[in-house]
This record gives sequence, structure tokens and C-alpha cells, in this order.
Amino acid sequence: MISKERYVWLFLFMSGIIIWKVLIPTQVQVNQNSSTYGPEFFPNVLAIALIVISAFSLLSTFFIRSSQEHEEKKEKDKEGSKWVGFIVFIIMGVYVFTIEFLHYIPATIIFMLLIMWVLSVRKWYLYIVMFGIIFFVQYVFQNLLYIQLP
Repeated sequence: MISKERYVWLFLFMSGIIIWKVLIPTQVQVNQNSSTYGPEFFPNVLAIALIVISAFSLLSTFFIRSSQEHEEKKEKDKEGSKWVGFIVFIIMGVYVFTIEFLHYIPATIIFMLLIMWVLSVRKWYLYIVMFGIIFFVQYVFQNLLYIQLP
């Protein structure tokens, strides 16, 4: 299990480096008159975040104890709802069509709360993080990238 996980994180780490150093410079056209937050800013942030997260996750696979492996096997043995993935997929499909008339913030809050309820998220601070991420995404798109969300 851990060796498979290492390969996944290694693949994501290498993909992030390729995206950051090869794809973004060749595919994103930069104008000399653009501000410090040009068109390559957001893709670079995402590529660097992918590199950092995958690097830390790759390193953490070397320090996982076998007791955590045993707990993971127990969790797999528990019978969860087989329909949760399908229900979340349906909710996201409905979200795509309702965001046009509900607009970004209300639609995202409603549907993310619904998804978190379906997934039985019990930790209260994850709801606060969700609200923060929603408003952060709106800020980035409207104030840094100058893209109007629906």
C-alpha cells in the first residue's frame, strides 16, 4: 500500500515540475505590459502547490508506521455506503447547472454543505475552512485575475 502511494506522489511531484518548467512557459503567453499578476501567475501558484504538497506527502510515506497501515485495512473492511460517490457526482452535476441562476457564492455554499453532509463530515472547523476557500477563490478570480464568476 505504501509503495503504491509513493509512486503516486512521485508521479505528481514530477508532473508538477514538468508543468511548472515546461508547459506553463511554453503555453501561457505573457505580455510585457502585464502587471506582476500576469496570466502565468495562477498556473504557477497551482504548479508550485502541487510540487510542495506532493513532496511533503512523498516524504511522509517514509515515516508512516505499520500501525497506521493496519488501521487503514480496518477502515477498508468497514462497509460504507456504496452510493456516496454516485450521489456526490449527481450533486456536482446539479451544481453546474444551478450556478448560473444562483450565482457563485450561494450555490457553492449550498452544494458544498450538501456534499459535506452526504460525506458525513463531523469536524466543525472543516466547515469554516470551506467558507474561507470559497471566498478566497472569489477574491482571486475577481480581484487578481479579473474574471467575473457567475
